[in-house]
Amino acid sequence: MKVEKATIKLVLRTNKVLSNGNHPIMIRVNWGGKRAEKSTGYSCKKSQWNDNTSFLKEGKGAIDNAKQINIVLAQKIKNAESIRNDFVLRGEPYSALEIINRLDEINPSSKPIYELQDFKKVYQVKKHLRLETIGSINTTVMNFTRFMNKKKIFLTEITKTDVESFGRWLTNEGKKTNTVITTLRNLSALFSYAVEIGAIKESPFTNFKIGTKYRQESHKQPISIESIELFKYYWMYYMTTLGGDKRIYKEAMTISSKLFAMNVFLMSYELQGLAMVDMAKLTTSEVKDFEYSHDGKGYLIITTHRSKTGKEVTIVLTPDLYNYPLFKFYIEYMRENNHLLPIFRKKDDTEKKQISRIRYATEWVNRKLHGHGSIDGRKAYVGIWNEFNQWLTDTVEKNVIIIKRKNIEVNKKNVKSFFIAEDTTFYAARHSFASNFINSEGATAGELASLLGRNVSGIDRYIAELGGIKKIIDARNKMK
Repeated sequence: MKVEKATIKLVLRTNKVLSNGNHPIMIRVNWGGKRAEKSTGYSCKKSQWNDNTSFLKEGKGAIDNAKQINIVLAQKIKNAESIRNDFVLRGEPYSALEIINRLDEINPSSKPIYELQDFKKVYQVKKHLRLETIGSINTTVMNFTRFMNKKKIFLTEITKTDVESFGRWLTNEGKKTNTVITTLRNLSALFSYAVEIGAIKESPFTNFKIGTKYRQESHKQPISIESIELFKYYWMYYMTTLGGDKRIYKEAMTISSKLFAMNVFLMSYELQGLAMVDMAKLTTSEVKDFEYSHDGKGYLIITTHRSKTGKEVTIVLTPDLYNYPLFKFYIEYMRENNHLLPIFRKKDDTEKKQISRIRYATEWVNRKLHGHGSIDGRKAYVGIWNEFNQWLTDTVEKNVIIIKRKNIEVNKKNVKSFFIAEDTTFYAARHSFASNFINSEGATAGELASLLGRNVSGIDRYIAELGGIKKIIDARNKMK
């Protein structure tokens, strides 16, 4: 025997107009010839309501977050149906008004419905992220908001199709593959945490493998020690084109200049692969020993800590390095301004502002290394690596390049083997130092870990780390 039940549905009260011109969306219960209604708290225009489905229209012309609101409205219907079904199963009499009244007794879900911008802040606080990571996630959410073209986006409305389309959109916007991968991984991390705390049941990335969809491009590939030596020759050649010390100093202290990019790349390499953030934050107060002889007989020794790992790293510069013009201006600048590099300004008095300046400097260095279009009125630039490769090609057209102490000979036949890939980024300085050191005679992974300020893990735990300045100097001398 069929049991009759109360009918429950959503209706748009077109006979009532709110102050904003919308009509209220009501939940309506019909039973026993009587009707009861309750506002859902949502409203819309008649053109935005679908009479066939009794839900908001989605797609073109729909209100913001229509998809998410429909999810909430559907849940309200389920709640009312659950109350009705409970009466029916227990065989108790009920009325339309009683179902409506009992809706108020249902406790709201303990799992809040998160909006993406708000959830981003929750995630950043709960995970205690570094400022660099926070900045990257902020950029990710900003780009995703642009892509979705909505002011508010709820986590529960984002689908696998959305994240796949977002990846294609980033590519069409001219973002490099690695940037797309990083952006999608940031978004995936947000959803993973949302699943972890129960804010959503499943991540839209569950069946979307970023690594399979996008191939990681290596822009930080190591540069051979031979190409590094040749690049130093090109660097010296470029400085001769600038003129005297005043012009060189001005270029060296300008973050957006070609010389600054060349300098910090070579400095990172010579400072045992020190990252940009660590070079930028290097101050006289953080230097444990800053002792060297002006006659060129001593070593310049710096002891600092890596921002990423917090691990102490001791850096040794041999006399031929710190007396080289590469460090000359920056060591003088450090004595007068405390910092090694001219990245921070006086108003950069918070860590957030400093991180922003470091990112700005890194961006400009990479633009100069691999080239850029017209920016802020500046002319388009082909890139330092491109110019270096062309300089090598033009030079060997006239003479063979020979560096006896490194046993390097460059001629027309082998010149391309010394080229530096034009998309190589600043981080390649660290990879290059590591690669060239570990390939040196007698070098060990344990020594490399100490030079880079990394923890020795896996099999490397059996290799004793360097102890004392003397062993570090011996390790550096292996590269000669």
